[in-house]
Amino acid sequence: MSQKVPYSIKSIDLNNINVKPPKIIKNKKVIFLKYNNDNFVIQLSKLENNIIFDSEVEFEINKKDQINFFNKLDDYIISLGKNNAEEWFSHISDKSSIDYQRILQYNNSIKIKVVNNDNFKTTLSLNDDLIENLDVLENNSLNSKILLEIYAVWIKNNTFGILLRPVNIAFSYAESYNYDFINETSSESGDNDSKLFLKNLDDNNDTSDNESDIDLNKIILG
Repeated sequence: MSQKVPYSIKSIDLNNINVKPPKIIKNKKVIFLKYNNDNFVIQLSKLENNIIFDSEVEFEINKKDQINFFNKLDDYIISLGKNNAEEWFSHISDKSSIDYQRILQYNNSIKIKVVNNDNFKTTLSLNDDLIENLDVLENNSLNSKILLEIYAVWIKNNTFGILLRPVNIAFSYAESYNYDFINETSSESGDNDSKLFLKNLDDNNDTSDNESDIDLNKIILG
C-alpha cells in the first residue's frame, strides 16, 4: 500500500469538498466530508501545547495562514449548512435558532481529541518513539506536528460544527541547554588575556584586505 501525503492548506480549494448524505450515529446527525473524493487530511506543524487532558490536547495556533484556513473553513461549512438547511436540520422547525461551533476557540486555540476505538486509532509519538497514550507527556516545553483529518460535520439538537480526527500527533520536547557558569580566578578571566589578544591582533598588521573583509557570520552559518 502506497503512503499518502497530506494536503497543504495553501493548495486547498474549499469548493472541492465533497459532502456525503447525513447519517444518524449515536444521537447525532453526521455528514462525512471528503476532498476530491479522498480523505481530507492536512498537516499542522510547529504547534505548542497548552494543556494535556486524559485523551485531549489543546494546541495554540500561531501561524496566520493556519488561522485564516480554519476561519475560511468555518465560513464555508456555515454556507453549506444554509444551502442544505432542509436536509441537515430537518429536525428543527425554527432554523433561525441554529448555532455553529467554530474550530478555533479563545486565543486561537484548538482542542483535539485522541481517537482509540475498534475502527481507528491515533498514532502518537514522543521524540520519534511511539507512545500508547498521553500519560507520559508533560504539560510544558512540548512542540508538536499533526496530521489532521477534517472528518465530518456533526449536528446535535440546534448546534453543529466540524469533527476533526487526528491521524498522527508527533510530540517533541523543546531543545534546551543545561549549562552553568564555572567559577573563575582573576588570572583565568582577567585583563591579561584580553591584552594579549589585542597585542596579537596588532602584530598581524600584514593581514590582506580580503581576509579582513571576511564575514564571520557567513562562515558560522554556512
